[in-house]
Amino acid sequence: MLSCSAGLSSPLYTHFLFFPQKEIRTTPEEIGGIARQDVTISVGKSKIYGWYFKNPASPYVVLVSHGNGGNIGSVRWIANNLISAGASVLLYDYRGYGMSDGHPTVESICGDGDAAYTYLTKTAGYTPDKVIVYGQSLGCAVACSVADKHQVAGMILQSGFSSLRHVAFQHFPILQHAPMLVPNALDNASILGRCNAPLLVIHGDDDKVVPFDNGEELFKAASGTKYMVVCHNSGHRLFPESNEQHRDAVQTFIKEIMSGAPPSVKVSHTELPSHG
Repeated sequence: MLSCSAGLSSPLYTHFLFFPQKEIRTTPEEIGGIARQDVTISVGKSKIYGWYFKNPASPYVVLVSHGNGGNIGSVRWIANNLISAGASVLLYDYRGYGMSDGHPTVESICGDGDAAYTYLTKTAGYTPDKVIVYGQSLGCAVACSVADKHQVAGMILQSGFSSLRHVAFQHFPILQHAPMLVPNALDNASILGRCNAPLLVIHGDDDKVVPFDNGEELFKAASGTKYMVVCHNSGHRLFPESNEQHRDAVQTFIKEIMSGAPPSVKVSHTELPSHG
């Protein structure tokens, strides 16, 4: 099993992978009509902080792992779209981001994802079959890591890479001549091959940061029920140009899961069924 810790603790990888922002520019009192609750989660000797938006009418919650830049303030638009689907949402910052203690490493962000999942299932009272994991960019590796170790109701991967090695070779082709310099870790495609949770892949076809073929590889690798939504003429972030398409996609996917009977037949097209 490829883990989060396979040779990725060096300062070199930390320097190239993480761009944390400490300042949270705007703290919303509510999103989508749901009040913000501030959350503190202990992980080792550190504490990570998050925003919890509890929808009392929903038994489902979405755990959002953001990308390698910004902080929870950068993904408020994602939370808004997930809340509009009828789910509760937990946004959290990795160590070194926002108000969270410490410094980020690949090992620590995966541990932070586990800690946030444990908070939801042990403290907030959700059963594992009611937790949906959401990953944005690098956060897709955290979401996949959580799903590889814990039961989840579904997975949403936005602008994610198939593996760290694959996307590194795309940005630095010379590394293909020395593959040993890039650890064979954060292999999201391999995890999807053994994880049967329903999957939604969302990717922009003009993504220059994580090229579109990564999304295609994630979709192809998945072994369970899966959908892929292509955001045409959209880059890595998707917002604001594809906000409406993103909202429609996550709403439809989450409603499928909430129905208690996601489609049992694998699909290979790029459109989700319409709920009208």
